[in-house]
This record gives sequence, structure tokens and C-alpha cells, in this order.
Amino acid sequence: MARISFRYAAPMGDRRHFVDEEDVAVLIGRLPEDLLGRLRVVRFDDESRGGHVAGYTTTRGRREISLCALPPRKSMTKFLRNSQIPELFGAVRGCQWPSTAIRRYMLYNVFLHELGHLQIIDERAPNPRRKYADETKAQGFAEHWCEELWAEPFGDGDLVHNPPSEEELRRVRECWKEAQAEYKKGLAYESDYLGKGFGKQRARDLRSLAFMHYDRAVRLYPDHSLALEALGIITYDTPRETTRAAALLKRALRVDPTLRDANLFLGLALAKQRREPEARRHLDRAIRLSRHSLGIRSVYARVIADWGHVDEARALFDKIMRSKGSRRNEFILFNYERFVKQHDPSALKDSEISRLFTQPGTEMPQDVTSRYHRGLRMVNRYR
Repeated sequence: MARISFRYAAPMGDRRHFVDEEDVAVLIGRLPEDLLGRLRVVRFDDESRGGHVAGYTTTRGRREISLCALPPRKSMTKFLRNSQIPELFGAVRGCQWPSTAIRRYMLYNVFLHELGHLQIIDERAPNPRRKYADETKAQGFAEHWCEELWAEPFGDGDLVHNPPSEEELRRVRECWKEAQAEYKKGLAYESDYLGKGFGKQRARDLRSLAFMHYDRAVRLYPDHSLALEALGIITYDTPRETTRAAALLKRALRVDPTLRDANLFLGLALAKQRREPEARRHLDRAIRLSRHSLGIRSVYARVIADWGHVDEARALFDKIMRSKGSRRNEFILFNYERFVKQHDPSALKDSEISRLFTQPGTEMPQDVTSRYHRGLRMVNRYR
């Protein structure tokens, strides 16, 4: 494992990585060492070509595997080969797949398929197409090792490393489509709430409707990770509901650990509870899942300053403010201004820093974190 490195590229828009290095590391640890002899790098990139490619390997050298970011709601049915059916991974035909099913597919089909392409078939063949496993052999490799690894229960605690149980398949067949329809209704109301300048009462009504439909989705399908994430974030915005918000977000991440916003807001909820090590772990992961999101980094810096790590926060803000676009980002300026006024007031003597906070548009509500991040994602998805 030490010789295999993991590299990330930030997805654009609302695309996301359904698995990350921790998931792949578990899978790699289950495979015989000789199958991994050529693998050196696993990349998580954003080269899905409009959602048409789930993974690929380089044609020269055959040393890297790339797993692609995908839209947040997707059916993988069109990718299935040979006798594969959606139920094999925990989904049903004719609708978008649950996140657990997509995660299973990415690990136990896409990754294994690309690993199959790294296997040498004919060492002496001058043509790489003949030297390494072709599409047919790579898919046969993936299906063989999926069957082998799923032959015995694996006690990792994450459902994704085992085949779907009969109970999971029953719930998917009976409840998933209806739950997903409720989730989409919630998204529509939340999109209106975040994207338009309604009065306070109308905004509260839309927020309540979004909450109601998300709650229905979870009642129908308790492992609906996206609905759990949305419920957790709305609850986080409710005064004195931090503990309940954290519980919802933990449920979401047990099903779907790579949810960026769930990691971000669970980190913030734990930070309010002064549970620093756990909060750092989730905030770090949120940053990793959105590598170039300066907004998330500015929230992180503000949080660690509130814990008393002012020097660490100052160094992070210095780095953020040197980044391109940071001085035109109202949300970053909002977080930076709060940090300076609360923890580093002497910095206001610097005329350049002071001038940043007098630009038009930097006056923002006291708590805008969820509105900013959810609103950004909603705008990307719907507008």
C-alpha cells in the first residue's frame, strides 16, 4: 500500500466522487498482492465526459487507474455488461441508483475492471493491445474477483464491501423510487428557498416544505444518504439543534462517506460541541473532496481560530488570501473579516487589509455557511 499513491482533482459544478482513497484501500487490502504489482497511482479526477465514463487506465505503462467524478444523482444501468443487472449492486432498473449501489459499482466493477487492464497477458507481445488484458478479459477479471470477494461476508461495517442483502434489495424494489421522488420534491423547494429573494415568511414556508419531503424520503428509505444530508443541514440551521443535526449527518456518512456537505456540516456541528479531533477529521475530508474550494478553507480557518489556534488560522488565511479570486469572494471576505476583528485586530492597521472590508457587498448575515454552500450547489444544479 505504501507504494500506491492517491491523487485528487476537484470536480466542477455539482459532480462528486462516490468513493475515495479509504474505500479503495479497503478493496486493495482484500486482493492478492500479485494482482497489484503494476499499480502505482489511483486518481480521482473529473474526466467522465458528461457522465459517460466511470473510470479508465492509461494506455502507456499501465501504472495508473482513474475513477471519475459523476453527477450526484445517476443511473449506472447503461454501463452494465454481459449478464449484469442493477440488483447485483443494489439498484433497480428505470430510475437513478442509490448511492450505496453506485459506490459498489465503482469499486467492485469499475476499479476491478481497470485493474484487469493492468494485468499482463503476453509478456513478449510488442503491441500493448496484445500485451495487456483487453476489454473482454478485463471485464471477466472484474466479474471473477467481485464474485470471489463477495463469496464470504466482510466485516468492515460498510455495506459497500458486501453484496446487497435480501432486505436491502426488498427495500430498494418496494421503496426507492417513491423515496427518490420525494427527495426531488425537496430539492425543488430548497432550490427556490436558496435561489430567490423571498420574504422571511415565504422562505420559512419553502424551507418547511423541503424538510417535509426530505423527511418523507428518509422514512420511506432510511439509507437515503442525500436526503439525510439535506435534513442534517436544514436542522443545523435551526437554533439549539446541533446534536440532532450531527446525528442525521452521521447517518448520511455511514451510508455515503464522500458527501462533501455532510462532512462539512458535521465538522461544524462537532466544532460547536468542542469535539475538536472529530471535527477536524470531517472538515479535512470536506476540503479533500473539494480540493480548490477556498470557501470551505475559510470556514475551517475561522473554526480553528475559535478553538484558540490563532497562529494556525492566520497562516491558513494568509494562504487563502493569496489565492486567485479570494479577494472578490464575499463569503471568504466575510469569514476573514470575522477572524481579523475577533482574533487579530492589529491587522486592521494594514491599509490593504482594512480596505478589503470596506468593499461593497461584504455585509452578510451572521451565519451564512449553509446558505452559501448549499446555494452554490443548488445554483450549479438547477440554474
